[in-house]
Amino acid sequence: MLLEMGKRVAINSPVQGTAADVMKLAMIKLHHALLENNLAARIILQIHDEIIVEIPEHELAVVQPLVESTLRTIMPWKIPLDVSIRIGDTWAAITK
Repeated sequence: MLLEMGKRVAINSPVQGTAADVMKLAMIKLHHALLENNLAARIILQIHDEIIVEIPEHELAVVQPLVESTLRTIMPWKIPLDVSIRIGDTWAAITK
């Protein structure tokens, strides 16, 4: 059992570490993209593989494609990253 646990940790750790690094890079790049475009939208929270962005309603049409393109292109991999965007008044409303 201990050997199998070690194997799982050896495989899982680099994957989780890479995912964490990708999320950090994504948040930095997205933050800069929002600032460069003089938008009021702001990153307010990151949970696992989700980034919660507070967006004024009048900026939604601009911010949504900006978020998607920024996150899809964060890593120059041959296989594109999957990005799904959900919109709601609260995080609870969109996680159901």
